[in-house]
Amino acid sequence: MQLKNIFKFNGGVHPDENKIASTRLPIAKLAIPKKLVLPLRQHVGHVAKVKVKPGDQVFKGQIIAEADGNISAAIHAPTSGRILKISEEILPHPSGLP
Repeated sequence: MQLKNIFKFNGGVHPDENKIASTRLPIAKLAIPKKLVLPLRQHVGHVAKVKVKPGDQVFKGQIIAEADGNISAAIHAPTSGRILKISEEILPHPSGLP
């Protein structure tokens, strides 16, 4: 049996677009929050290795944690600012990451 035959149906899916909510207001720039929390752990792989310490000044795009292992990713500062703390935080994420 071929996979293309398992899910074959005619007509496709055409849900209502409901675009009225997103077209009423123009696109606006959001302010940068006063505090940002950046997770160092992804859903799989190794935790990124921290390259900064509390009190350090960082600049937008600067590497603040580097990849550590085969499945890992570097973390860059999304904006300029000061590192307040490095700690475990509970984040609203479906995987339940700490």
